[in-house]
Amino acid sequence: MKDVFDVQDEIARTIAERVKVTLESDRLGPLVKAGTKNFEAYQLYAKGRALMSKRGSAIPRALECLKQAVALDSEYAQAWAGVADCHTLLSFYGFAPPELAMPKSKDGARRALTLDPSLPEAHSAMALACLLYDRGFSEAHREFLLALELNPRYVQARTWYAFFYLQLAVGSIEEGVIQAKLTLELDPLSAYASAVVGTMSLQCWQVYGSLGIL
Repeated sequence: MKDVFDVQDEIARTIAERVKVTLESDRLGPLVKAGTKNFEAYQLYAKGRALMSKRGSAIPRALECLKQAVALDSEYAQAWAGVADCHTLLSFYGFAPPELAMPKSKDGARRALTLDPSLPEAHSAMALACLLYDRGFSEAHREFLLALELNPRYVQARTWYAFFYLQLAVGSIEEGVIQAKLTLELDPLSAYASAVVGTMSLQCWQVYGSLGIL
């Protein structure tokens, strides 16, 4: 099990070196954090996250993978955060009613935070659940900032903070675009980050264009 994650960490560092990403190795520690000793649970988690990134009809399949992961290891905090994200996305994209999906999202995020309060994924999951379901702006802001403090390179947390909180919730359009563009510096090949930056930049142009500023 340890060898698998050591190899993954070595691959991650090699890729980073090839694309000229500067890593503060001593401060960041291992790039790959398993979060479980159950390899099957880890495989299900990785598959679930990959499916989640496809959005659409892949989200329910992602949820099934992540639910299987926590069934195999009920203390797998990362998988619980993934469960929370899936329920939030199911509600956001209209696959499930908010009153059913969002309490499950918050429950998954709470479980993840209880198991590992230092997990960025857990804070990010809680942030979006609070924002979209409870309209808890202050709590969402605090949780997003905690996630980014724990892992400034966490692309999902930064894009969600930029789009959902800064641009949509509080109307900080320019700051939202700035934060979104940072995700491309962190992950230049991310199609999701590129799509978010494009969407937010278009909205920024439309707003300022309508005011005659552009």
